[in-house]
Amino acid sequence: MKCLIQIKIFCLVLFSGILNGQTLSTDLVNFGEVETGAPDSFEVVLTNNTSDDLDVQRLISLQLEFQVMDTALTITPSDNYSFWIRFAPRHNISYNSEIILDLAGPHGTLPVDVRGVGKYPGTYYSSTQNLSEEPLKSALKTLISGHTSFSYNVARDKMYMEIDNQRVNGQGASSNTLECVYTGRLAVGYNNRIDAQNNYNFNTEHTFPQSLFNSQEPMRTDLFHLFPTDVGANSERGNKPFGNVSNPSWNVGGSQSNSTAFEPRDEQKGASARALFYFVIRYQDYSNFVQPQETVLREWAASFPPDEAEKQRNEDIFTEQKNRNPFIDHPEFLKRIQRISGTSTAPVVIEALPAEDTIDLGGVLVDSTAPYRFHLYAGGNSDLTISNAQFDQPGFTMLSSAGSISPGEVGVFVFHYTPTVNGQINATLTLTTSDPDNSALDIPVTGLAVMTGVADKKHGQPAISISQRQLSISMPDAAETKIEIFDLSGKIIFNSTFNQSSINSPFPFSSGIYFYRAIRDQRIFTGKIIAH
Repeated sequence: MKCLIQIKIFCLVLFSGILNGQTLSTDLVNFGEVETGAPDSFEVVLTNNTSDDLDVQRLISLQLEFQVMDTALTITPSDNYSFWIRFAPRHNISYNSEIILDLAGPHGTLPVDVRGVGKYPGTYYSSTQNLSEEPLKSALKTLISGHTSFSYNVARDKMYMEIDNQRVNGQGASSNTLECVYTGRLAVGYNNRIDAQNNYNFNTEHTFPQSLFNSQEPMRTDLFHLFPTDVGANSERGNKPFGNVSNPSWNVGGSQSNSTAFEPRDEQKGASARALFYFVIRYQDYSNFVQPQETVLREWAASFPPDEAEKQRNEDIFTEQKNRNPFIDHPEFLKRIQRISGTSTAPVVIEALPAEDTIDLGGVLVDSTAPYRFHLYAGGNSDLTISNAQFDQPGFTMLSSAGSISPGEVGVFVFHYTPTVNGQINATLTLTTSDPDNSALDIPVTGLAVMTGVADKKHGQPAISISQRQLSISMPDAAETKIEIFDLSGKIIFNSTFNQSSINSPFPFSSGIYFYRAIRDQRIFTGKIIAH
């Protein structure tokens, strides 16, 4: 894949030729399907087609799954720079984001649209692709239902002698060994389940209390919420909900409780939370037992992710029951399910994220005009709307403004600035947005206006016209002249330096309005062109 990508990129560079002041080999990187745990990379080439150094101040990634080396660099004229974008998905969903190149001075920012589809290895979770909230809960329920169910004695035998027996399950004990998940007390050397129960005071904990579902099958024997416990700890927990206990009346081995709540030791907090999440998805939340605990259970699940022992237990139960606990395999499912108990609905999230904190215009010649670009990224999951864009200082003219930006995309704002006196530029661009946290988004604008030192600024003004896709430029003399032509988005679509008094060149763009900037004899001339 990578060789094919490189060929495509360099072909694009050659095709672009000298039309752009700063040429990206591609403004869209689509990784296609990439498995979680097996990240892929894509090379992008930035070419400087101008006659000046191009300073790249930052490369900004706007989503964690897309990463790029963040470095400042200078690209000399006619040179290029290669950078790699890495896609490392965590979910089996479609991703859409942007990589922003922050260029110094009047060049503004350049976005690269990045997309990809995360896929989980194997086929077990294929039915959950791109799902979230209630559809994801429904798919998981269908996936893990209909498991192989055992009698209570057989289920406990498997737990005591195989699944949680540290001599058998890979934890390295030399004889039959059980560990109480709440206190850490060990039963070492027992012969069978009956022996462990009668002579070592061990019992079986139902993480979701069986009294709440009347000890019915298959809930009573589902191994995913059954754990070995000390008899005393099992009795102390009873059918109490889980929670953080501040004033315990009982405290053994790191677990503690009072009359209203039970708090497992840290080693078990995450496993207990995932067991309850599994149970509610697989069956239901009997008596709304989990609902009031869900916040703290989510905190435990995040703070104590599955360790190797819990992952192995998941595999061992899968061997017996032929189903899995999705929250052990993919803890990130909780990010896509807002409520395990009750109806889950994604909250509306609207984010306005500026591509740069400050718009730096660099040096601007007095009485000159050129378009500048500013990009705004729409985070969240809902459209970002912009109802107003204005500057607090004179001399600025907004040429185009994004009215609505889809999630994962950027909107471009193009404006002119024409200083009339030299000195420091200090202004603010204010955008009125639908982001509740940034309803009035203020972006500082800085720069330096300088005099040209030439009395007659009109002397040497070029004559530029575009007709039938042909560009014609006439100058009073053959002095070296640099011509830049911008479209309405502020993008440089033509850039050339020549030493003759006239030039004719193909102009492979549609009719419309364009702007030009001509630099000659230390002067800058600007104007508008209407292409016919």
